[in-house]
Amino acid sequence: MKRATLAIGAIACLLISCGDERRENASPGARIAPERSVTDTDAQPSPARRTTASIAVARGAADAGRYRRAIAVARRLGPASEREIRERIANRVARGALAAVRGQSLGDARALLRQADRYPSTNLTRESRIAYADAQARAAQRARDLQAQVQQRIRRQGLEARRARAQRAMERSSGL
Repeated sequence: MKRATLAIGAIACLLISCGDERRENASPGARIAPERSVTDTDAQPSPARRTTASIAVARGAADAGRYRRAIAVARRLGPASEREIRERIANRVARGALAAVRGQSLGDARALLRQADRYPSTNLTRESRIAYADAQARAAQRARDLQAQVQQRIRRQGLEARRARAQRAMERSSGL
């Protein structure tokens, strides 16, 4: 135990004397800056590394559907980054609208396209709007075709009913 205490004391004295060496070599009255370790410089990343990390955070937030957070992070990085994130969000919303159109859920597609209006127009948003308009036109045509079929059925049933009445009337008159 005594040996361990003596060894620790000797190491402490050695460290103290090495630290004083800088002071001894300095001119009198000179101010000595504290020593910097390698970990001090690594603790704070460079601005380029922070920017890259922040863009990654904004992209991750956009991909996770947290659009306000993504835009807030991108806004701090500048207009180019904000535009990139807004376009990324617009494309994500447009992909959702295209999926809704393919699934024949025009109400969902309409809601997503309204949401896309808040973001810059991209090729994908234009494509989704065209697909939505085409799907609406096809749905309207199906409705018109169905209406025409119903009208034909009604006419046919009316004709058949008239023929049946006429047939019965003829049978009654010939049976007298």
